[in-house]
Amino acid sequence: MGRMAAGGVTKLSELEIDSQGYFKTDIATVATAVNSTDTADAALYFEGLDAGYIASICDNANLPATKAASIFNHSNMTAAKAASIFNHDNLTVAKAASIVNDTNLSASKAHSILENSNLAGSKCRDIVDHPNRTRFLHIWLTNGVGSLGTARQGLAGCGTQTAGLSFGGEDGSNYLATTEEYDGASWSAGGDLSNARSFLAGCGTQTAGLSFGGIYGIEGPQSATEEYDGTSWSSGGNLGTARTGLAGCGTQTAGLSFGGYVSSSIPYSATTEEYDGTSWSAGGDLGTARRYLAGCGAQTAGLSFGGYMGSSPYFSTITEEYW
Repeated sequence: MGRMAAGGVTKLSELEIDSQGYFKTDIATVATAVNSTDTADAALYFEGLDAGYIASICDNANLPATKAASIFNHSNMTAAKAASIFNHDNLTVAKAASIVNDTNLSASKAHSILENSNLAGSKCRDIVDHPNRTRFLHIWLTNGVGSLGTARQGLAGCGTQTAGLSFGGEDGSNYLATTEEYDGASWSAGGDLSNARSFLAGCGTQTAGLSFGGIYGIEGPQSATEEYDGTSWSSGGNLGTARTGLAGCGTQTAGLSFGGYVSSSIPYSATTEEYDGTSWSAGGDLGTARRYLAGCGAQTAGLSFGGYMGSSPYFSTITEEYW
């Protein structure tokens, strides 16, 4: 490497390096030089240097987040090395969040960095939760996200990303009454359902949830409805038609249930019912009877989609709006 050019540093190539590969100048000067260096070249430098050293450079105010984002996005920078830099204490959560927030870092590369095992789950969580990260990335993350305490299928849920509720299901041997509450990072035990069942539906919030329908062994489809208050479940008004594989939406006091399986003679149901916080009443039938469908929205503005039908093509793309 050559010596510093007259008139000041413009590129990394103009800085002297020592025998260990570090630049013979202060971090602020290096950060300024990085900002003036071709992105591909800077990425190559970063890839070959100590993560902590690079973290200090990235955290310096002389290196804007937008330039750092371009460097991390380059193919010369591996996701594993980038994750190690993000993980280092020399790079603050605030600056890392600003880098992730910059559109010069693609969502796919951001995903690869955030999910890499070199980035601790706690640091990943802090980065995505930081107010500097306002950009919607359109990605799913597992790093720093707590797993359910009980593995199961056929469960239902409601709530939000930071206050979720899961309930019911089956584990291959037993029908479950298990309820768990999510706080934005981990799951903890909640109050069990009074009636264990799987392939039930739910709606509402973590502190005002509603569960309904489902199946319990040879007893078949269930009509049970239960209300959750944030601690325990209590009985609500039963569905008018017992069903499993149904869907739901709305709130605890304005819920909506639709579709499902009733019996061998009614394997695909169009039944819709409306809940008022006390009892269910008949609503307008789905246009196409289906089971194992999904839904979202409100009682007065619901959406149903997908499911399984009794005739070809069997697996449905149908979407219906409830008004």
